[in-house]
Amino acid sequence: MSPTPLKLTNWTKAHKKSKSHSAQVRVMRILIPGIAGGILLALFLWSPVERLLSHKEVVGGVTLQDLTLRNVVTKPSIHGLDKEGRPYHLQAHEAQQMSPDKAHLVTPHGKIDCENNMKVDIVSKTGFYQGNEKILTCEKDVHVTTSDGYILDSDKAHLHFNSKQTQGEGAVHAKGPAGTIQGNQGYTLTQEGHLHVHGPSKMTLNTHKDPAP
Repeated sequence: MSPTPLKLTNWTKAHKKSKSHSAQVRVMRILIPGIAGGILLALFLWSPVERLLSHKEVVGGVTLQDLTLRNVVTKPSIHGLDKEGRPYHLQAHEAQQMSPDKAHLVTPHGKIDCENNMKVDIVSKTGFYQGNEKILTCEKDVHVTTSDGYILDSDKAHLHFNSKQTQGEGAVHAKGPAGTIQGNQGYTLTQEGHLHVHGPSKMTLNTHKDPAP
């Protein structure tokens, strides 16, 4: 019995199918490295800000929105607890990477809980956050308020999330329940709620007049 001849039509279909498969393989060989490279590039550009703002000591992680290839994060927000279980909070309109452990912030807003249930709130136009030391530095129109009645205005101030201290630099105008204090060499607000205005200062006490009979 003679062998059955191979039909030309079947060979042609098989040949076309083989060529199509080879073409697909070649395309994938080109695309896969590009896709992988794009993923690695995105991770390289995005991860520094995410790593900085989600420091290993931060509890609750970080909420990130609108990542861009400029290594900028909009509306970053950190919620955490210190070693004694007291909460702190940091948010900003925008954060941009400055170094592996430092981010520039637009309109930063920090909050901490101190001893004796005192709360400290700080806002400013600009600033930066140092992740290794957990310090928020605020600049330009710095406004600090405390739950026990202090209002502190200065051009620059540092909020220490670990020690719970707030330190102002330069000219300061402080207002409290007893009156106002003005100084030119900064201030320190301790976690116990004690305010120290450094250098020469001027204090004006509130006066209370007895109501007329």
